[in-house]
Amino acid sequence: MRTVYNGQKFIAQIIERDPTAWDEEQRVNKVVGFIPSDVATMLEVGVGSGAVFLRVKKEGRVRIFGLDLSSVLVRQLQEPKVCVADAGAIPFKDGAVDLVLAADVLEHVDEEAFARTVEELKRVSRKYILINSPYKDSIVWPVALCDRCGTEFNVYGHLRSIDLGLIRRHFPPSRFETLAVEETGPPRDGVPDAVALFARRLGKVYSADAAMCPRCFNDDIRPPARTLWQRWVGRGVWLAVLAARRLIPDFVKSRSEICVLLRKKAGGPEADDAATPHPRLDGGAVDGAADPAGVRIGSPPASRKLLFLTMVWPPSSSAGAVRVSRLARYLGEFGWDVSVVAGEDPGREPLFDQPPPGIDAIRLACRSVPELLAGFFGRRGPSAFPADREAGPAGESSGACLRSSFLRELFTLPDEFSPWCRLARREAGRLLSAERFDAILSSGPPESAHLAARALASRFGLPWVADMRDLWSLDHYRPFPWWKRAILRVLERKVLGRADRIVTVSSEWAEAETLLLRSGGGRAPKVDVIPNGFDPEAPRHCAVSPRTADGSPAGPLKLAYAGKLHPVHQDPSPLFGALRLLKGDVGHPGVSVDFYLTGHYRPPVSEIARRHGVDPRVVRVLPPVPSRELDGLLGGYHAVLLFPWQGVGWEGWHSLKVFSYMPLRRPILAVGERISASLRAVLEETGVGVHVASASTVADFLDRRSEDLLTGSWPFQEAAIARYSYLAHAERLAAVLHEASAGHPRR
Repeated sequence: MRTVYNGQKFIAQIIERDPTAWDEEQRVNKVVGFIPSDVATMLEVGVGSGAVFLRVKKEGRVRIFGLDLSSVLVRQLQEPKVCVADAGAIPFKDGAVDLVLAADVLEHVDEEAFARTVEELKRVSRKYILINSPYKDSIVWPVALCDRCGTEFNVYGHLRSIDLGLIRRHFPPSRFETLAVEETGPPRDGVPDAVALFARRLGKVYSADAAMCPRCFNDDIRPPARTLWQRWVGRGVWLAVLAARRLIPDFVKSRSEICVLLRKKAGGPEADDAATPHPRLDGGAVDGAADPAGVRIGSPPASRKLLFLTMVWPPSSSAGAVRVSRLARYLGEFGWDVSVVAGEDPGREPLFDQPPPGIDAIRLACRSVPELLAGFFGRRGPSAFPADREAGPAGESSGACLRSSFLRELFTLPDEFSPWCRLARREAGRLLSAERFDAILSSGPPESAHLAARALASRFGLPWVADMRDLWSLDHYRPFPWWKRAILRVLERKVLGRADRIVTVSSEWAEAETLLLRSGGGRAPKVDVIPNGFDPEAPRHCAVSPRTADGSPAGPLKLAYAGKLHPVHQDPSPLFGALRLLKGDVGHPGVSVDFYLTGHYRPPVSEIARRHGVDPRVVRVLPPVPSRELDGLLGGYHAVLLFPWQGVGWEGWHSLKVFSYMPLRRPILAVGERISASLRAVLEETGVGVHVASASTVADFLDRRSEDLLTGSWPFQEAAIARYSYLAHAERLAAVLHEASAGHPRR
């Protein structure tokens, strides 16, 4: 390729036809703006036309050096600090410069030289590596066919597609910290690789915008002759692509470029340092660059690598994001280095906190099946399927609702995020191919994570542990029709039966899952119980309640509820009945209740309270607040409320809310007729709350224990509470992973 890159015409066409040149000045400004303020020296690998090099040199803040494979470009620049060199053998010593820049370079490096080039970037950089590259650019289109030698080649000279996942695989989070990531440039319409390959093979569709063949240097390439059938195939494919772009927003659309700034972590394993030092430029050290000390930093204690697949990840409106992020965070304390492949945040209700520090998650943006179908049929929002709503639209027949419901359930097998499963398998497969992992952990719902994990575990021969935050076909919250539940049971036995271990949140659910897997006559992995928990680093709130002039606790008794409330299966009526009973008690300090409701379906709490004869000033429904503010807000109440699930599946219901309340050190009132044995055991063991079933028992409790609630003198069992922290749960999960790894037959 050296001869080709030295060809004057080839170089000119590469620079002129580069699709990333959307605005050269803006691109250069973006790259230069990423250079940190503490950089004194930098090296640009692949200076090309010299736009970035000359801008940095002109500003004078940073001493810049450069290299390029093309001697023609180097001669044109006429810069003494730019040399001819290969990116796979950089003639600089280890740690020679503060920052190494690779702008529009990596996409032109072939498979054989790519790993060597990346290692050279790591070796020469002392602090930072800055990568600027076309983002998710297809290498199968546009492609030209040389009519002289028959070579197919990308007309822009691109040999690989660069995305954030590829960068993080070659610059792992254990050694490099991602300081900044930005997608730049205008949105670009793409073509799926499979469609481009289909059009090329059957329709002989090639780009007419070709300049020079990299093998025979033919610079007069003519389009191939095509039959009538091939012409019709080509036209049909592109008409279908145009229709998809019209009907489906963001169809294979991405930004032109991506800028990623990486920083070397202090004390990380420096495998790059083992490379033999190269000769220095011009036989001497680079000016302003310090010599390496020659001391090798010791590696950290050996740890195992875990690949974690989960659709939910903070910030997210899903409560499950709390469990998966906290377990991932604290697994590092017990010898597991976690890499996460997650879904993109839908951004509907960003009430939860930020992702845990120290863990880089690869976020895969993917629209759900209902959203894709809504875009295809020209409909938007949750009304794309009438079954999504609590009731069908006015004037719509029940038959139409039934048909819509059937289609929705059919298209969402196994769940609404099945497109994400394909993306996760592809991205995680690249990670597993690039690095050595010891185990795979998946968490659902959505259960697409389990399907992806099963395929990857089978392909790479790794142990797999499945975390079931909710049951799958037996889920209490999702009312599947009978035919879909039957299909899901078969699929569940086939998928989860291949797991090495299964984890769920309650003993009742563990027993139900074991019975389901054994009912098919197949293999039933051991099901462990790791309940939900609380973050041990969450602040505790133990404020003293105000008192009156005579020293007695001041009222009224303030209660609060925060979160989702199912309009049918979580009933606050016993609480309102108790407030009505206490209304005539002159000796009681009074009660006020605040509801901070989230979710799409919110019951008419104020109306239910009014029907029970409760003063509207006593019960308030307030807007939801972010979790980082919610804990401090709830710390100002005397007690918090929990409404256990009363519908089908109540036996194993194990709410995350009871654990998120624990750091508040506020008594929990579980108000409802029925409560699972697991939840009752948690309340009794930790002393964090009580179960009150009816209006009379709620009123009696509030009357008898009002002084304890007002003064904060509640008998919490601190040692038992500590056993439910996510730190303790991560230790148990680490043990499960170690056991699964020890008992798994390696390939």
